[in-house]
Amino acid sequence: MPSKDDLLAKLTNILQKHISETSTPGLSAAILTHSTCHTLTAGHANLQPPQPIQPSHLFGIGSITKVFTATVILQLIEEGKLNLSDTVSQHLPPETYANIDEAANASISQLLRHQAGIDSWEDDPEWIAHGRGRDLVPAHVWTKTEPLGYIRRPKKTAPRSGEWYYSNTNYTLLGLVIEKITGNTAEREIRARILEPLALRNTYLEGFEAARGHVPSRYHWVTDTFRSTAGICPSFPFVRDDLLDATTSNLSVEWTAGGMLSSASDLVKFGQALRDGKLLKPESLETMKQW
Repeated sequence: MPSKDDLLAKLTNILQKHISETSTPGLSAAILTHSTCHTLTAGHANLQPPQPIQPSHLFGIGSITKVFTATVILQLIEEGKLNLSDTVSQHLPPETYANIDEAANASISQLLRHQAGIDSWEDDPEWIAHGRGRDLVPAHVWTKTEPLGYIRRPKKTAPRSGEWYYSNTNYTLLGLVIEKITGNTAEREIRARILEPLALRNTYLEGFEAARGHVPSRYHWVTDTFRSTAGICPSFPFVRDDLLDATTSNLSVEWTAGGMLSSASDLVKFGQALRDGKLLKPESLETMKQW
């Protein structure tokens, strides 16, 4: 049986090997052993000038944000303020989902499980240029409903309702449902219900809450596909032939679908609390596991 130190050294070597094989600038990972959280790092927070990743650094956590959003939705269901069978049209005003195919009749359950049949704004070619590429304005902070404007048209990519299709739109709508039901911002509800009770001090929704902690430079891979679909934002300098420095951008467009920043250790604490029933009742957690 390897010692704890041997295990951590082996895991660090795995991270360093990944950096070497993929040319990823830097990464952070955390592991829970009994009651102790260990954060491991490899690579650089900044490439020019080189600065190493530290355990305290925060990263965009992408669609892990959706787990926070889903947790709040399930808590509202536990409180009797919402039902899985409720539809979007029962809680949001018509102008919010106007001209978005399948949105009005999509149930909360379908949104959570990505079976609503609604196009993802992130797959729209025009959005890709504005949100990732040639037409991106780095300093622009997106409003919460702004991304929906890209799919107010007949749908192009999603299958019929009931079939699985990953769509960021689902979790944008869920964030808006949280706000309608509670009368508070979704970020305030996430903070009050999850972040503050668990003392997750290094987690926040970028663009909608005050920045905190230390955030590394933000880089974006440049592939042939990216060049042909998104194009290159002229505000982003190349640091390598395959890498852009996108540090001046922000994640506001992702909001409750993917706009959160966090540390590896905060995510471990969140996962542990979710697993141990500190956030949801057992039946709610089982519902989540079935998605």
